[in-house]
Amino acid sequence: MRYYIIFALFFVVGLYSACDLAVTTELENGDVETQDIEISKDITTNDVISDVVVKDVIQSDSELPDIITQECETDRDCSSDKPHCKEGVCVVCLISEDCQSGYICNSKNECEFQEKRCIKNSDCDLGYICKDSKCVEGCVTNKDCPPASKPNNKFCDTKLESPLCVECLSEKDCIDANLGTKCDSGICIKVTCDPPCKTWEHCTNDAKCELNDGACNTDKDCQLIDPSTVCNLNTHICEFKPQCNVDKDCDAVCPQCGGYCRVGKCDCITNCPKKQLCEQCADDSECETGLVCKGVITKYCQPQSCTSNNDCGGKYCVMGNCVCGI
Repeated sequence: MRYYIIFALFFVVGLYSACDLAVTTELENGDVETQDIEISKDITTNDVISDVVVKDVIQSDSELPDIITQECETDRDCSSDKPHCKEGVCVVCLISEDCQSGYICNSKNECEFQEKRCIKNSDCDLGYICKDSKCVEGCVTNKDCPPASKPNNKFCDTKLESPLCVECLSEKDCIDANLGTKCDSGICIKVTCDPPCKTWEHCTNDAKCELNDGACNTDKDCQLIDPSTVCNLNTHICEFKPQCNVDKDCDAVCPQCGGYCRVGKCDCITNCPKKQLCEQCADDSECETGLVCKGVITKYCQPQSCTSNNDCGGKYCVMGNCVCGI
C-alpha cells in the first residue's frame, strides 16, 4: 500500500507542481466540501516521499521488518555459549537434549539442573541413594559403588555420618588396586617408606624412597627429616614453613638491611653500597642534625626526604625515602 501512495504522489507533483489542487472532503452531515489548495513550486518529489515515508513508518511501526531487531537468523549467527537461534534471539537450548546429562531445557531456554526423582535406591545411578524422593550422593553397601565419575571409589564407607563411596577402607584395598600403599581418609596414597623420605638414606631395609603424592600425613612426618618443613595436607608433600607474611617479618631473618617477603620466603637485601651498613634507629633523637629516623623496611637515619640518590649518602632514593639497597 505504501508504494501505491508514493507512486500516486509522484504523479500528482509532476502534474500540479505549479497549479492549484482541488481537495474534496465529505462532511459529517453528508455534504461535500471542495477546497483549492495551492501547491508550492518549490516542492520536490523528495519532500513528498520523505514526508509520506516518515508518517507511514510512524503510523505503522508494527509492520517494520523483524530483521531490524533480530540477533540471528540461523544457529551460525550465534556464539558457543548460546548456540541456538530462536525467533531472532540466540539461546542456550531449544530442547533438553541440547543440555548436558542431568539438565533440562526450561521455558527460558536455559539448561536447568533436574534432580532425579526416585522411590528406591535402585532408581538412582551408582554412587547415589534415594533420599526424600531425590537421588543424592551416598551409599549403603559396596553394591552402590562406584560412581561413573569416580571409577576407583569401589567401597562404601559406612563409618561416615553420611556414607560415601571411597577408594579404600584399608591399605590392602590400595595395594590390590595398584593405587598406592596407604589408605588415608578413604584415599589411596603412595608412600614407599615410613617415615617419609627425601633420599634413600632415610629408608630402612630394602625400602626405596620415591617422592610423590603422600610423602607425609602430619607435620611430624616432615620434621623428622627437616624441622623447618610442614606437611601440606592437600598435596601430602613436605614444604618449608613460611618465613614471613609481610616485609617487616624479614627484619629478624635479614638483620643487616632487611628484606622483602616473596611468597612466604624472605628475600634479603644484600647489595648495599660498599662500606655502607644499614644502621638502625628507634627515633629522631638518635640521628644527627638534619636527619630523621625512618625507612621503608628498616628505620635508619636519613634526610627528611630525597629526590635523587645524591641526597642519600651512598644509598638509594626510592619514592622519597633513602633505602639501603635495591
